[in-house]
Amino acid sequence: MKRPRVGVLLAGALTLLGVLAGVLGVPTAASQATTLTAVRVPDQPTLDPDWSLWTKVPGIDVPLTAQQIVYPNGGGTVPSVNLKAVHYNGTLYIRASWQDATQDASTLQTTDFADAVALEFPAKSAVTVPSFCMGQANAGVNIWQWRADAQAGVDQVAVWFPNAYSDTYPTALENDPIYQPARALGNPVALTGGSPVQNLVAQAFGTLERATAQDVQGRGVWKDGRWSVVFARPFAGGAPDQAEFTQGVSTSLAVAVWDGARGDRDGQKSVSQFVTLSLSGAQLRPGAARDWNALWLALLLGGGAVLFGLALLAWLGMTSLGRRRV
Repeated sequence: MKRPRVGVLLAGALTLLGVLAGVLGVPTAASQATTLTAVRVPDQPTLDPDWSLWTKVPGIDVPLTAQQIVYPNGGGTVPSVNLKAVHYNGTLYIRASWQDATQDASTLQTTDFADAVALEFPAKSAVTVPSFCMGQANAGVNIWQWRADAQAGVDQVAVWFPNAYSDTYPTALENDPIYQPARALGNPVALTGGSPVQNLVAQAFGTLERATAQDVQGRGVWKDGRWSVVFARPFAGGAPDQAEFTQGVSTSLAVAVWDGARGDRDGQKSVSQFVTLSLSGAQLRPGAARDWNALWLALLLGGGAVLFGLALLAWLGMTSLGRRRV
């Protein structure tokens, strides 16, 4: 008597799992696309990363790798970043969170480097999907960069130099370029409009510059070995070289993270490729967030284990029966 093979039974079980995955709408690992969905929320969010509704918003984990294309290259010490997104009354809010054992928020010394995170979007003038590596000539990118030292601001000066004395300028001289050389020269760090987020544009490496409008807000919190940063900006971009968002329309999004304790700065950073950002018109439902794909996958794996066990028992039973007949 010809005995059934375990491989055939296992193939049948896997085929059944594939059919069930298709019926349930669960993408397989080989074809799974990463999409961040920004849901509409009923209450106006704040810039606080601990805002209560964030715990109910589904998120995605985006893998990061070292930047190896241009010098200074390196990074890659941050393996992934968790992203969540919501929108309210024409404003997009994105929360980025990642593991970081140290809080690096000072750059007062030449050996200090700050923790930072940046989001990158295609400019609305882009004629094609740009390169995630700072864009290209016909497809620029809009970059929002939050820096821990920019948020700490001048308060850290008093900590490092408690005996230093700083005079004040008369009101009439506050905008005088003689007394504000960094602003006069267009230093983007000095032109953030009071926000710790720099709004930047680029069309390839070496072209990064300050955007005309500095309308991106943000705030970060480091707690229990983890940074969480919230970005916020109205849907409409201030210029063609900036990103624009529309409910019901998808765009692309890439992330970069700098770990100051590891010496990350400039091109030395952990970066992602583009993922899809979808602005949904659906309103966030009350209740805790659930990762339905993970739940269905767990059910499928459990079902697969049961099917494999039944197939194995059937094979053993038929093998035993064949031996008896012999």
